[in-house]
Amino acid sequence: MGVGGFVESYASEVWVVGDVRWFGWRWRIGFAPDVTVGVEGNGKMRLFLVRHGETAWNKEEVFRGQIDVPLNDNGLKQADLAGRALGGVELAAVYASPLSRAQETARRIAQPHGLEVIAEAALTDLNYGSWQGVSHHQVKVRFPKEYEQWVM
Repeated sequence: MGVGGFVESYASEVWVVGDVRWFGWRWRIGFAPDVTVGVEGNGKMRLFLVRHGETAWNKEEVFRGQIDVPLNDNGLKQADLAGRALGGVELAAVYASPLSRAQETARRIAQPHGLEVIAEAALTDLNYGSWQGVSHHQVKVRFPKEYEQWVM
């Protein structure tokens, strides 16, 4: 079963765009590897996880969390490249966090397939509380023990 139970209802390609930290993985950029998931009664499907394109805060290593930071120019190019790279792949659905960085990345993947992006709140990044909007360096200085635990 996937996030919110939506994964099990599709037997084709599904792209999920959001902050992959929600899943416990720590990729910084690029595509997640394909994950083959068994779907009861429907054989197998491929589930793709795609992180949103770059934002100014990604580049500056600032904790974004649930603050809605838009894609920068490079992030828009990355989203376009993802859409082109997947143009020949049959997609059944595209889900994304409601945050604009994920929605815009997902829209550029979904558009060539004539699909609408489905906003899924469960894909929203973690709430980093007082760390949101603060650089990694500042967090490391202000919260050294907590930061050390976070990077483990």
